Amino acid sequence: MDDILNKIKAIDSEKMYKSINSFPVQIEKSYDLKVQNIMKNISITEGGFTNIIICGMGGSAIGGNLCKTIIDFDININIFINKEYKLPNWALKSSLVIISSYSGNTEETISCYNECIKKNISPVVITTGGYLFDKAKKNNNVYIEIPKGYQPRAALGFSFTLIFLFINKLNLINNKNLKKQINSSIQLLKEFNMEMFSNNNAALDLASEIYNKYIVIYSSQTLESISYRFRCQLAENSKIISSHFIFPEQNHNEIEAFQNSNVNNIAFIWLSDESDSKKITHRMKITKDLLSNIGSHYSICFNKVNRVGRILKMISYVDWISYYCAILNNTDPSPVNKIKRLKALL
Repeated sequence: MDDILNKIKAIDSEKMYKSINSFPVQIEKSYDLKVQNIMKNISITEGGFTNIIICGMGGSAIGGNLCKTIIDFDININIFINKEYKLPNWALKSSLVIISSYSGNTEETISCYNECIKKNISPVVITTGGYLFDKAKKNNNVYIEIPKGYQPRAALGFSFTLIFLFINKLNLINNKNLKKQINSSIQLLKEFNMEMFSNNNAALDLASEIYNKYIVIYSSQTLESISYRFRCQLAENSKIISSHFIFPEQNHNEIEAFQNSNVNNIAFIWLSDESDSKKITHRMKITKDLLSNIGSHYSICFNKVNRVGRILKMISYVDWISYYCAILNNTDPSPVNKIKRLKALL
């Protein structure tokens, strides 16, 4: 660990490890943030919401993805994560539209906000400031101001928890224990993070095996938000290209894709959870056996804690793996220069 610590000091210019470590603290602090103009929102729920549309991009979108994963089994209306310039055609005044943009200046998300106003849909805005913050105040929309000082992808604790707490505040979630489970996960995550930044930790060990390989991430559909998060963190933190695919769909196409591909440097990461259906677990086991002669294989699964705790722990774990992959590649995990350059050219 001493060698890694020396590398971290030399490479991690903005101390990304502190942001990853702050995940449970962000969850904790979210409970204290105030929802502004809440009475206006209560007035538009009289007929009941017919669906939830969460608009966001990149690091701001993953909060919606994670929230959907946690509450999908305990809510009676559909949740749609919108990563587009426009709302879906079926968006109505009865839709609960949440506009999530850490900077408040995300081009695609601003477009969705403006479309809400044109359609007379009163959106909920979650941001640190910028255009969306100013417009939400001016138009008397419901808004929640997130603390500044993080990169969007590193503010997941805030974005996920605030979306959850707001939906929960509207009594749309059937399982009243979910809020308690999230709260009880805070200490669990703090202790876990201490493990992940100590000698001989599991995240560093796994990163050491995969940092120089092409990474293929597999999971059930219920864990896709974690697979997606892992892939995005490998892209932004580690600057590594990877892919993710879900079961059972993988069995209907991608399983055939390795016959004529360069498979010498592939690392398969298998994400699983005890809540996965027995059929999915069975399919994944058979598929893993069929691909056992290709690349290297690594499994990630947590137990001995409730489902919410397992999901949040797995999110934290893949973040740490992506961080160590960056350090082992002598790459500063914080800058996203190509993303900034792209935005400047748009």
